[in-house]
Amino acid sequence: MEKTLSILRYILLFAFVFQVSSCKKVEDLKDADDELTDYEIEINKVKDLIITDSELNFAYIDILSSCNKAGIFADQTKDDLSKINAETSPILGGVMAILFYANNSKSAIIADWGDDNNLVNGIERKGGFTAFSEGYWRNQYSEITIDFGISESRADYFDDIDARSNFYINDNSINGDFTISNLGDNNFFLKVENGTIVNRKNEQTHRDVELSFELIEGYDTPLDVYDNVWSIYGTVVATNSNSVNYSVLFAKENPIVLSYDCEFPNSGIAYFSIGVDEYSIDYGYFEEEEVDANSVCDYTAKFLYDNEEEIIYLNEEDVEE
Repeated sequence: MEKTLSILRYILLFAFVFQVSSCKKVEDLKDADDELTDYEIEINKVKDLIITDSELNFAYIDILSSCNKAGIFADQTKDDLSKINAETSPILGGVMAILFYANNSKSAIIADWGDDNNLVNGIERKGGFTAFSEGYWRNQYSEITIDFGISESRADYFDDIDARSNFYINDNSINGDFTISNLGDNNFFLKVENGTIVNRKNEQTHRDVELSFELIEGYDTPLDVYDNVWSIYGTVVATNSNSVNYSVLFAKENPIVLSYDCEFPNSGIAYFSIGVDEYSIDYGYFEEEEVDANSVCDYTAKFLYDNEEEIIYLNEEDVEE
């Protein structure tokens, strides 16, 4: 009988210890979850959105630079159409570009990079677009409208290009109704309606923009886009692939600065609104003091929310998990 009671006591004791241990594990897990602050939850929620969005502005300066260079070239060759062909008039390195004129005041530019990525100066492009210019491009208030892809009818006009359905920059597929206005003095205005950008992860962002661009470096070499540095301000209204609606403001007082050799902004502040929450991103943060942020492409930025701040890495390879 006593032996049976002893065994029973051991069983009860084991059950008690197991229950206490199990409760402790659950409490430990609960405590671990409780360690996430509201700020950390918000950071995790918006960090991917910010990194993805920060890269998208580069597509605009690439298109703007391409059209600006093409428009200038078209103006320079308007009196000698024999110069205009795929071999003698490349718009950018690696691009096949054919320019033709409907009359003396209108021009159309077909740019074709082919079906495979063309890598030039660290930038990959493929596909093509057609750009139409109303008036000579260098005239103030002239406009360029862009038709992405190259239709069968336009491709049939030339023997050396094929129809393209999309245009890609660094594996981002670009589409939408683009209008670029030349405001004079190296200032341009870009309006995008029904804009979409699909990134390399097949994530689609709807992005309508009204942005003012000023070419602050590289204006003395208009046919060389690779030394261009742009100052940008304006607004973006977007919906990302997770159906999150957000807007971005680049204030004129502190515009973002984007150089052609860097896919992310070098400096400036972007103000993000996601629902009722407000965030700001300072692209001018640099980890070393006394450095001209406008000339640095270091992929770092300072994230500010609710009076707190964190350094984030815009290049996905450098993001700390």
